[in-house]
Amino acid sequence: MGFEGRLVILGFTSGDAPLLKSNHILVKNIDIVGCYWGPYQTLRPDATRASFSDLLAWHASGLIRPQIAGRVTLAQVGEALGKLVEGAYAGKVVVNIQAEDGVSS
Repeated sequence: MGFEGRLVILGFTSGDAPLLKSNHILVKNIDIVGCYWGPYQTLRPDATRASFSDLLAWHASGLIRPQIAGRVTLAQVGEALGKLVEGAYAGKVVVNIQAEDGVSS
């Protein structure tokens, strides 16, 4: 990381928290910020709605393109969750739910 960089820690789904060398943080004047989404839904619901609105607009415009590792049916969710735990997916897993009228969502 460069001088006066900012490290934003969004999570560690691999199960391992990132290890940081404190001397690099000091000599490079690095800012470290944690970002845990959970409390925002309760404590700042307006910010949550605005953020999701922005994300949906960015996705619609092609500005962001989530990496989809797999698509499964509702019946395959159990198997897909097992694979997620094993680390078999690199990206998001989409569940296609078949409605009673035959339309997928």
